[in-house]
Amino acid sequence: MKTLAGLSFVLLVICVIALSACGTSESEPISEESTPTLEATPTLVPTTEPTATPTTSAEGTRRATDGDFVTVHYVGALDSGEVFSTTRGREPITFTLGSRQMITGFDEAIHGMSVGETITVRIEPEKAYGQYREDMILDLPVIPEAEGLVPGDQVQLANGLIAVVLEITDEIVRVDANHELAGEALIFDIELISIE
Repeated sequence: MKTLAGLSFVLLVICVIALSACGTSESEPISEESTPTLEATPTLVPTTEPTATPTTSAEGTRRATDGDFVTVHYVGALDSGEVFSTTRGREPITFTLGSRQMITGFDEAIHGMSVGETITVRIEPEKAYGQYREDMILDLPVIPEAEGLVPGDQVQLANGLIAVVLEITDEIVRVDANHELAGEALIFDIELISIE
């Protein structure tokens, strides 16, 4: 990924103008790609919508709830079966449940789980990386720092979003700032390892 350091101010202004023209306010996240998220993981399919559950069950089993520091293993896949991310064969991930460190659907799926439990859940785009948005394709002015870029390169915009270069002309650099999984339903197999 190339960082266009000299573009920071220009790209920020262009992004703000482009997004404000679409009716998006700076206080609303464009999608969850600005939040630390899973790389790629298959989704589990619960029989019911995940709901908040008591911290402990009637049997005294500890259940995951907001504010818990949880550790999980996961495998993430697309509907096609292609695995886009997994912790299997690596260290599990640890995060604070309910803190928006993960995509919404992943976070919600873990609520109510107990240590050792495994689930499979399918997360629709609205609770993953959002729908693909045409207004996230931006035309930025060509400046000297853009020299050497070719279609397919990744660049970081001033607002922190990662964009893929689609086209370069004498006047513009066209980039796609949609998350690479935008518009995709995700299937996760999740195993809860620990709750702290």
